[in-house]
Amino acid sequence: MRPREADKRVPAEGECSPLQGELLGVCSLKAEQLLQVLEEESSVLRAFQTEQLLPLLSRKEALTLELGESVGELARLKALNGAAADSPAYKRLAERLKEIKQKNRSNQVFVEGSLLYLQDLLKCLRPSTYLPGRGGGPQAAAIAVKGLALRKEA
Repeated sequence: MRPREADKRVPAEGECSPLQGELLGVCSLKAEQLLQVLEEESSVLRAFQTEQLLPLLSRKEALTLELGESVGELARLKALNGAAADSPAYKRLAERLKEIKQKNRSNQVFVEGSLLYLQDLLKCLRPSTYLPGRGGGPQAAAIAVKGLALRKEA
């Protein structure tokens, strides 16, 4: 593949090369798409619409991998060409990546909280079959389940 004349030009101080600009555009687009998927994931999680979650997770995974590859390539170009990290495009991308991290963390905390709630509910329905044994280690305990029942009150 023959390089274009614009690609041969050395960028001025504080300026990105055309290839870096193109990669920044790709990264920004992928970041926007990923943020949108994370927003959808958040609303699906909070509505407990689990049937809609699986397609979102596969889209999220694909976008994350694509974004990771693009950002990695951008970092390699930046190291080679010494591009300006203080350029507005880099700053916008860094901000977007922070938003993605925060939204993903928010979704993670919600999922963990939901799982803890369900775990506590299951413990109420069926207590643990392990009790502290001699020496502080867990010891299997036989819990009689015969005769246990749930009562529903109106």
